[in-house]
Amino acid sequence: MIWMGSFFAPSLPGINILRLHTSMYFQCWAVMCCNVPEARVFKASRSNNFYLGMLLLILFLSTMPVLYMIVSLPPSFDCGPFSGKNRMFEVIGETLEQDFPSWMAKILRQLSNPGLVIAVVLVMALTIYYLNATAKGQKAANLDLKKKMKQQALENKLRNKKMAAARAVTYAESLRTNVWSCRFPALNLMDYQGRTGQSRHRQS
Repeated sequence: MIWMGSFFAPSLPGINILRLHTSMYFQCWAVMCCNVPEARVFKASRSNNFYLGMLLLILFLSTMPVLYMIVSLPPSFDCGPFSGKNRMFEVIGETLEQDFPSWMAKILRQLSNPGLVIAVVLVMALTIYYLNATAKGQKAANLDLKKKMKQQALENKLRNKKMAAARAVTYAESLRTNVWSCRFPALNLMDYQGRTGQSRHRQS
């Protein structure tokens, strides 16, 4: 509504900026004094483009009445910058012819060519489609990478469990051997002598 009314009241955006600054500092004070932070942290990746789409729709709806009045309705005949004109947009052509150089007027006329405008709109639409497709592909690649990382983490967890079990078995066997040697030292001595004799026999 502010931008729609700025066409008729040029100082309205300045008043709105002053209002927004006042409201911003008041809301900042209210947040610092009264707000309690959430226990669960909000992730920006979970948000969508609904708010941006609503802003674009409101901007489009607010410009439609102004464009309709500029193109269709006749201005006031005795006051205002458009007095004496059949339509408001005639001021643009007169300004280009009188206040700007001729080469700039030619460039602006070429830029306002419908063929060029349609080509630019098509290029913009194709660019948006390409960026959307690229974003979807990157999102699918990220999901696939997350699945692979989860699978790899699961495999590492199973491998660590197997290694821990093997270490536990080895430790239990070594502990059992130490207990057996402490209870029956004679058998341990005979085993040691037998190993020594076998090594000497191999050396001879």
